[in-house]
Amino acid sequence: MEIPNNRVANLTLPSDREIVITRDFHAPRRLVFDAWSNREQVPRWYGCREFTMTACEIDLREGGRWRWALLAPDGVLHTFSGEYREIVRPERLVFTERYEPVPGSDHVVALSFEERAGATPITTMTQRMLYPSSVQRDGHLQSGMERGLQDTLRRLDELVMAAGSRSASAGRQAV
Repeated sequence: MEIPNNRVANLTLPSDREIVITRDFHAPRRLVFDAWSNREQVPRWYGCREFTMTACEIDLREGGRWRWALLAPDGVLHTFSGEYREIVRPERLVFTERYEPVPGSDHVVALSFEERAGATPITTMTQRMLYPSSVQRDGHLQSGMERGLQDTLRRLDELVMAAGSRSASAGRQAV
């Protein structure tokens, strides 16, 4: 499914230690939340298109750990991991995140999912990333994360839109 080019994630810097990303998805929030928390779905959207997910571990409970590894076309392995701190299905997910190759890259990510009703529900996902210092935040920004972010969230949009279409079709057939 092709996603219009005008649907992009908006990135803001509300303080010297934060990045806030917002993006709308044309799908119910339960589908967006599930895409973030289901180990069968994450490999279908997380990372740039040219990357291959080689590991996807999710222990979805407060105190549970997660770990995702992506293999780039150049052979570099990009591994991320952390611990879930708060889970309020399908409204909120808070976890720590570490880019394993960079010591001290730990930061806290808080995802919130707000749904607006309509013929097609629209879910606004807000991702707040809080870093221990401005140096760490700026390092993440300078890593090229925005390009990967846009590609990744476009893939997520494709996944949840397709799932939403299947759900709507199944609902119409049941009537």
